[in-house]
Order: sequence, then structure tokens, then C-alpha cells
Amino acid sequence: MPKGFYALALCEFLFELTWFIAQPMFTLYMIGLGATILQVGVILSVQSFLMIVARIPLTVVARRVGERRMICLAFVVQATAPILYSLAPSPTWLYFIPFYQVLATATFFQVALSIASNMSIPSRQGDALGDS
Repeated sequence: MPKGFYALALCEFLFELTWFIAQPMFTLYMIGLGATILQVGVILSVQSFLMIVARIPLTVVARRVGERRMICLAFVVQATAPILYSLAPSPTWLYFIPFYQVLATATFFQVALSIASNMSIPSRQGDALGDS
């Protein structure tokens, strides 16, 4: 595999790490802000639903804008979304931030898989995507 593949894998690891470190505390933060368990479930569900809906359109946009630009944008959004969550004055604001954060989560993985596939030689593209 090319060296750029390992750099991409490291980027994906760091991208995932930021979310998985914050995720357990995020639920407690929302409850501390005054959200009910139902509101926490709805907020997390909105984010998952938006990811499903936005993946294909955002991948098309990434092809037009440029894959590397979209990965940079995804990192900026992923880094600034927790700041927006911390500035939310009430649980109602937490419903709107996933619309912003979906720019990062729905774009990054599709684009990273595309770049990894394009980096590898045709006979090894399955290996680059995790298929053996």
C-alpha cells in the first residue's frame, strides 16, 4: 500500500477518536443541561437519521468540490461541533447542532473510502477497503 494510505488511516483513526472519546460524556452533558432522556434519544436519533439521508448528496458535493477539501472541512467541523455543544444555552439548541455536525460525519467516511480505493492498485482495492 502507498504511504498516503497509512496517513489516511491515521486521519480516520483520529477522526473517530474525537467522537468516541466525547460520546460517553455527551449524554451526561445533555442531561446536565436539562434535557430529558427522551430529548437525549431524539437528539442522537436526529444525528443518525441525518447521516443516512445526507451521505449520498454530500459525497456528490465532495466529488465536485474536491475530496481533499471536503476532508479538511470535515476535520474543521468535527473540531468545532463540540464547541457549539458547549455554548448551547438550553437543550433546545442541541437539536440544531447535528445539522452542522452531519457535514463532517456523513462526508468523511465516504470520501476516505473513495480515496483509499483510488490509492491502491486495482488488484488490491478490496484490501484497501478491508475486504480480504
